[in-house]
Amino acid sequence: MSDERTKVSLKVIGDHIRAVVHMIADGISASNIGRGYILRRLIRRVVRHGRLIGIEGEFTTQVAESAIALSEVAYPNVRERETAIIAELQREESGFLKTLERGKLLEEILSKAHNKFPALMHLFFTILTAFH
Repeated sequence: MSDERTKVSLKVIGDHIRAVVHMIADGISASNIGRGYILRRLIRRVVRHGRLIGIEGEFTTQVAESAIALSEVAYPNVRERETAIIAELQREESGFLKTLERGKLLEEILSKAHNKFPALMHLFFTILTAFH
């Protein structure tokens, strides 16, 4: 990966983690609606950019701890809500990583099936797209 892309990913990770820390400190939790959806999307973008620069495994809580330490003087509520922040990040990142793994597994299964039964897979996708 080029140095410029790495810089962009690092900036995205830093900016998004800072926003996520403050959102969770304000009582927002990840969900599929409203502000919770925005929080979920920001966390997932952090994870994705981490993967782009080669970070494997869970890492958001470590970055969040740095963000908390850097902002606690100006915003003491982030330190007070640290446990909730870390718990929410762990839950969301873990869930997203499981989703990514299921996607890789499904892709692998479909690829093998396509190699063995191309006509059947074509029929399957034709039916799937026709009724979706």
